[in-house]
Amino acid sequence: MENVVPSLPKGHGDAKIHMPKRWLFHYADPVVKHRERIADEVMDFIRAAGPDVELWANYGAYDHVCLAQLWGRMIDLPEGVPMFTNDIQQERARLGLSWDDLPKQESGEHNALADARHNQTVRRWLAEQEARTS
Repeated sequence: MENVVPSLPKGHGDAKIHMPKRWLFHYADPVVKHRERIADEVMDFIRAAGPDVELWANYGAYDHVCLAQLWGRMIDLPEGVPMFTNDIQQERARLGLSWDDLPKQESGEHNALADARHNQTVRRWLAEQEARTS
């Protein structure tokens, strides 16, 4: 809530006056997407990566649960959406590395796009470490 809601659209002018007080953001704003549309767009994004797509996250177990909930139960995941998410911390531990060994995120923590880019950097770095030891 603290990191996401401030980035969502707020009501302005008359729209703000008519918004229920309980609204945290302007739910009726055209840029706010309904769950079904988000699910379709996420599915299309994942499928576009190809049949061998892998999902990676930092401490991602619960992230995968939330992802699956876009479509209902885990068994309701659409074809082409992986049934699990690989975890950066598990890979770090498997390679015998410590938390302090990982590349540090310089800025943008708790910004979804900046965090995703950093996770990609860390995952590629871990792949390099594995290649060096193989």
